[in-house]
Amino acid sequence: MGVASLVIGIITTIIGLFFGGHFWHIVGAAVAFLGISFSNAERRGREGIGIAIAGLVMSILGVVFNLLPYALYLFGILYRYIK
Repeated sequence: MGVASLVIGIITTIIGLFFGGHFWHIVGAAVAFLGISFSNAERRGREGIGIAIAGLVMSILGVVFNLLPYALYLFGILYRYIK
């Protein structure tokens, strides 16, 4: 689960920079949370938790990069009307 969340997080961050795709960020974050909870539930150790956390961070960064153009657009509109 941790590796899957990291791969989804990296791919969606790259795609989010150019195209969008809010759905895949949510999927990456959900898989990361599942990976974290499964690695906490296992008695063998927590070897996959670091990769799952990295996938969660990449998914969050993907959301930020995906919403950044909208925020800049709104900032430009508000700046024009305030000025």
